[in-house]
Amino acid sequence: MGSDGSFTGEIEIPQGIVEIGEAAFYGLSLKNRINLTLPQGLKKINHIAFFGLYLSSLDLNDDLERIEQRAFLWTSMPFQIKLPKDLIYIGNEAFCSCGIEGELVIPENCVSISSGAFKWNQITKLTLPSKLEIIESEAFFAVGPITEVTIPKFVDYIRDGAFAENSYLQTVICLNPEPPVLEGNPFGGLYMDKVVLQVPEQSVELYRNTDGWNQFKNITAYR
Repeated sequence: MGSDGSFTGEIEIPQGIVEIGEAAFYGLSLKNRINLTLPQGLKKINHIAFFGLYLSSLDLNDDLERIEQRAFLWTSMPFQIKLPKDLIYIGNEAFCSCGIEGELVIPENCVSISSGAFKWNQITKLTLPSKLEIIESEAFFAVGPITEVTIPKFVDYIRDGAFAENSYLQTVICLNPEPPVLEGNPFGGLYMDKVVLQVPEQSVELYRNTDGWNQFKNITAYR
């Protein structure tokens, strides 16, 4: 800690801690960007625990299971992050407006992506888990410059604004033979006459005649 009460350097959570409490580091005075390291055995990060920090690196432990709503809201992390392989839950706006860059891989055990979870970031490549079932509202709102999204086979619901305002998006691949239910306008702000929608070959006509999906002007069988 600096003489002015601000933190510099690193925050390293001790071994044996299994949960970070609500607002644990909220309002922390920072002099410089810091490195944040989380210990193995940590299972849960609670609401706004790291709200608004300025990070130069983030090391999330592989056995972390839950990141609650707004845990990293407005936490500046202009770099690529690696989400834990055991993660099962990412809360509303958990990583909203963080400046996350590069590739983002959502772990296989996540079956839903909460509202606004990764809104307003700088993702270039997105990999969604094969078991995913629901993509909530504004989950990936304005995360460009992403150019392609593959929606896994078991996704049944995509809610309002989920992929909206991603003007760089060129290709949407949906692997579900049955068109997922679209609530509101998940793809608002896209250039629908330019974005290609690729679906299973036997489902092309079904997508062309399903409300919401039929706003795509170019629907083809994926290769």
